[in-house]
Amino acid sequence: MPNSYRFHTSYRMALLSVAATMIFCLPDLKAQSGYTELIPAGPDSPPVAPGASPWDAGVKLASKLLSWLSDQGLQANIQTKLNSLQSQVDAQMPAVGGGVLVVVTIQQWATPDTNGYVARSLIGGFVAGSAGSPELALKNYLNTAQLEPAPPDGWVLRHIYFWRASPGAA
Repeated sequence: MPNSYRFHTSYRMALLSVAATMIFCLPDLKAQSGYTELIPAGPDSPPVAPGASPWDAGVKLASKLLSWLSDQGLQANIQTKLNSLQSQVDAQMPAVGGGVLVVVTIQQWATPDTNGYVARSLIGGFVAGSAGSPELALKNYLNTAQLEPAPPDGWVLRHIYFWRASPGAA
């Protein structure tokens, strides 16, 4: 057997092993943290459509695997950010009813590459305030002027909204 064949086979097995470990080790964000992601409609959340790829199926599969691994890393970073904001969330949490809105900002490529991959990274997060309902909290936040730095050329900012309901909420 040629050495290059053994190397490629070992490399594939290592990738599959890492992917299998990630599947079973990373729990769902909502189940782990108690946060619910809010998805507003509008210009802040344009869809990302992957472009057509001239590459064969193997390259597409590798791209999808790397994309998935990247997303798992981003999810872990977001969970870490939510955990670091927990004391602020607790401080603003209403005693009965309502909850707290947390805004997490990520940056991502404005246009996917030819395989549909979009690089993403965490920029930061903060507690946006409390309200009686997720709809009201999100409306209040979106209707307030926000000052944020411009993303680098070729990148766009995305906001992910999380709602943490009060323990006394029905």
